[in-house]
Amino acid sequence: MSKKQEKSGRVAVGEDVLPLHGVSPCLYIPGMRELLLNEKIYCSSAKLHKCMERGIINEADIIVFRVIYKFRCVTRHTLSDAIFYDDQILSEYKRASYKSVLNKLSKLGLLKRRTFQYERNGKLCSTPCFYTLSYTAREYIYRMDVRPGEFCFIPYPEKTSIVEMLKNAIFLQFHTRFIKENADIIKQSYTYFEVNHKNRHCTIYGLYRFYKKEEDEKKENDSIMDMVVLPLRKNPECISRLSHDLCIIEEYMKKQKQGFHMPVYVFLCESSSHAKEIHNWMKKSSYSSIPYLFLIDQNLMEDNLFGKMFSFEKDAAGNDVLSLHQFKLKEQPEEEKQEEAIE
Repeated sequence: MSKKQEKSGRVAVGEDVLPLHGVSPCLYIPGMRELLLNEKIYCSSAKLHKCMERGIINEADIIVFRVIYKFRCVTRHTLSDAIFYDDQILSEYKRASYKSVLNKLSKLGLLKRRTFQYERNGKLCSTPCFYTLSYTAREYIYRMDVRPGEFCFIPYPEKTSIVEMLKNAIFLQFHTRFIKENADIIKQSYTYFEVNHKNRHCTIYGLYRFYKKEEDEKKENDSIMDMVVLPLRKNPECISRLSHDLCIIEEYMKKQKQGFHMPVYVFLCESSSHAKEIHNWMKKSSYSSIPYLFLIDQNLMEDNLFGKMFSFEKDAAGNDVLSLHQFKLKEQPEEEKQEEAIE
């Protein structure tokens, strides 16, 4: 981006908001197929507990289970960042590299390791490895953390599509960096917030609440703003799924007015051209009036995510250009920080 473009906060469609960092591992490629790399895909509960008794599985490994349980699918990079930047995890349980840990847990059949293969220019290409929990590992975390002591069905998808795994992984990359950068101004945050309306279901991957500074300095109280984050991939069902999710979320919000404040959607898109496709559809849809912004995969590799969020505006010639959005937010009041510390 040129200095002139950076100063104006506008970039022509098709240009990148950030310098190129290589191909995102979470891009959807038509014809992608999953290749499971495990030699062993199952580990019994008895074998897991025996490994724990012998010290083969330690507390640091259990933390890996917990992170993957929460975010469903990770790469080695996103897992490492999620653990490293989590202040709730003791430093003694953090590792400089998780390559050997992931290898061990995959060989034991406690993690499923796969790559996604596709053809490009006549050559067979593969993505980096993606990891999900095996049934036994999911069962262990569920019974330990979610419903301790209870014997019940585990509500966790046994089979996840390639698109869902890509969305989970790119969302974790966003969430980790976003929390790291904005911990002082986030009032509340939720991940995988399940929404139901008239027997229809969807997931809000990330829901974040902030205090927003009022432009009118005479106002004593600052308003609250909610940010709804949805990862999107460029698969054929992208638009239909987005329409489905927005319908459910908007209807849910209408009935829960006390629970949501000035919601702004942030769509995590693969590229600026992908974001433009979503924007064109939004403007023609019944959701054209709702506020929404974009981030693309390249943005998630840099700092200052708030400063990278953009929308589309018309320039003097009537062409769509990217316009960087500026938020006016403030830190959480000290009394609320103290209340949370007590809780």
